[in-house]
Amino acid sequence: MNFKQWFLLIIATIILFPTTVFAQKNSIIKLLNKGEYQQAYDKLQTSYSDTNNVDRIEVLSLYYKDTNNLAYDACLAYYYANRLNQSQGKEIVSLEDICKQELSIVYKTKSIESLENFVHCFSEEKRYVKEAERLLEQISFERTKMLNTVEDYEKYIERHPNAIQANLAKQAIDEIISLQVLESEDLEKLEEFVKKTTNEKYKQQANQEIERLIFQSTLEENTAEKYDAYIKRFPNGVYIKLAKEKLNDVLYNEVVSKNTITTMITFLKNNPEHPKRSQIIENLKSKSLELLSVEGLNTVLAIEYDSVLVQYFIKSYLSDPTKANISFIEETFPDYKTSKIVQTSKVLNEDYNFLIRKTTINNNDLKNHRGLFFKKDNSLTIKLLEKYLSQQKNPSKKDARIESELTLNLRQADKLPIHLIDKEFDENDIIPSSTNTFSSHTPNGYLPQVTKNEDIYIISTNENGSQDTILLPSPVNTRFNETTPKLTPDGKTLFFSSNAGLNYGGLDIYMSHREDTNTIDNWSEPILLNNRINTNKDDYVLSLNNYKIVVSNQDSTNKRSFLIDDDLEFENAYVLDQRGNFLREEVAVLNKTTLDTIIVVKSNKKGYLSFLKPQVPFYLYAQRPGYISFFSEDNSQVVLQNVNDLFETKQFYLLESPFDEKKPTEITPKGKREIQYLAQSLKDIGYVTTISVHVHSVNKVEKAQEISDKQVEVITDILLKNGVSKDNIIVASYANTSPLIGWEGKNRIEIGFLLEK
Repeated sequence: MNFKQWFLLIIATIILFPTTVFAQKNSIIKLLNKGEYQQAYDKLQTSYSDTNNVDRIEVLSLYYKDTNNLAYDACLAYYYANRLNQSQGKEIVSLEDICKQELSIVYKTKSIESLENFVHCFSEEKRYVKEAERLLEQISFERTKMLNTVEDYEKYIERHPNAIQANLAKQAIDEIISLQVLESEDLEKLEEFVKKTTNEKYKQQANQEIERLIFQSTLEENTAEKYDAYIKRFPNGVYIKLAKEKLNDVLYNEVVSKNTITTMITFLKNNPEHPKRSQIIENLKSKSLELLSVEGLNTVLAIEYDSVLVQYFIKSYLSDPTKANISFIEETFPDYKTSKIVQTSKVLNEDYNFLIRKTTINNNDLKNHRGLFFKKDNSLTIKLLEKYLSQQKNPSKKDARIESELTLNLRQADKLPIHLIDKEFDENDIIPSSTNTFSSHTPNGYLPQVTKNEDIYIISTNENGSQDTILLPSPVNTRFNETTPKLTPDGKTLFFSSNAGLNYGGLDIYMSHREDTNTIDNWSEPILLNNRINTNKDDYVLSLNNYKIVVSNQDSTNKRSFLIDDDLEFENAYVLDQRGNFLREEVAVLNKTTLDTIIVVKSNKKGYLSFLKPQVPFYLYAQRPGYISFFSEDNSQVVLQNVNDLFETKQFYLLESPFDEKKPTEITPKGKREIQYLAQSLKDIGYVTTISVHVHSVNKVEKAQEISDKQVEVITDILLKNGVSKDNIIVASYANTSPLIGWEGKNRIEIGFLLEK
């Protein structure tokens, strides 16, 4: 090809090229219009080798702008349209249209990701970006509200710090945290929250929750201090009425449980409007009379004067009419100096001192002044008895009444089955005393105004874990002196010194037992130890190490050690009537074989008695005026039948036949003793006693009648010989004519009572 041909070809190409390129652009656009997007894209790729070609850029803008195209991308469409417009120096493609179209689509989708992309891609379109950001903030906040966590709200605020919803997010955070604190039941957090929050609504709720938690804690601790603190902090609180009721209950229960003069006086002074004040006054009256406390009595009298109460107090105080006691009453109650009670006590005091000063007290003195020899809780009676008994050369001829409960401990001391082994004294035998028992003179003790009078206290841990100091009740403590208590490690046996009652002289060593260590007030009647330990001087327990006991008398150089049986075994029982009421009564412990009296013990006011277990089988028997009783086979209780109850309920006392099974007309030794005891019970009652004899151990009527008649004769004879009037008993023979369910084949007697004589 020559130059001319080349030139013409070049000229033709130059002339035809725009037409060709334009034809390509139009064909691609036609494909786009037909929706043939893939073919259009493929042709676009092959038609333009220059990426900066204006037509290529324009077609790409149109390609990505078409919403029907699966490859639709507003961001790319905007990019190519913007390049096209910049290259041409004028707006060939409307950027605003692309922006508006995409914003419309994104608005419908409400996609956070799409909105974020829009803001990124159309950053120059400020008006539309602002609208997108507003929509983004709104949609993001709605999603954050659905998640509703502090972390999500904090992320929202971080991403959209200037959003209208940012304040709402902060409020939501405050609300979540507030609710978490309110639901935490953490008092410390709630208290801190109330100090910091400005939200009055939540502050009020927090204060309500604080009050609830404090009251709940108060109920759990249930102490006067906690209720008082609640009432002071929440005077108009939701639980104020209940708190005041609970406080009253706690105050009342505390003073009742401690049951001391001091606590009752304090209660009455500090609680003038308490609803149970009158009950505490009655308790204080009773306690003041029991312990002979002038302070307690004066507290009661200051509230309401009661002359009968004063007279009863003076009478009780002067039951021991010593000169010192009379002087004390005259000083304390000057208006009663000339009263009959005081004057009578002066006469008694003179009578006592007259007899005590005598060189010899004979039986005529006893006959003429019987009343002076048998007064309980009376130091002058003890002196009188000591002097009288010391002068009796022939003990068998002593007046029977001298063998009363006043001499019970002394009579029984040498009969105790307790073995003492002398041990050479060593200072190492004395060990530190337990701190859970002690003796002291306090305002809460017996005769608190007598400064030398000590009483025994025990320290006990209560249900709240704190310790209470409790005065031991009678029979351990008395109006006399109880001191130097020592408790065995198991907490069951107490050794102490006392000058109450008749003993070997001065303070002597006693022992008291309780089986149940959960109770404080159920100690047995004290048992006097024998004269191996006790002397005619004041005797004290210095130390108790397990069952090694160290004692001393008033001469402190005279210290002695003993070993006591290391396994002291106690028998425990209760004395009660058929209704279950406990009785204070003497109980004879009888040898089951010989029926000899082993020892006589006494129950306390709660019916409880304890004694060292005899070495032989035994019966228990108690006798009380107006009651009948027989030997108890059950060594855990002694039941006495009240005659009045038997009469009123028309019941019979059923008793197995006291006669020998093989020789039914011969009464057994045990049976004879029981009928003798029955006679003692029947002598002074106000009823006619019926005794029905039933024999069911033989089948023949004639034989049963014969045996029954003979038994009637034997029983009647024993009753009459033991002081029962024949007019006061009806003993009848029923042979086997009256069978009784449960007693088939057994012989029995039935005891009943008719109208009063």
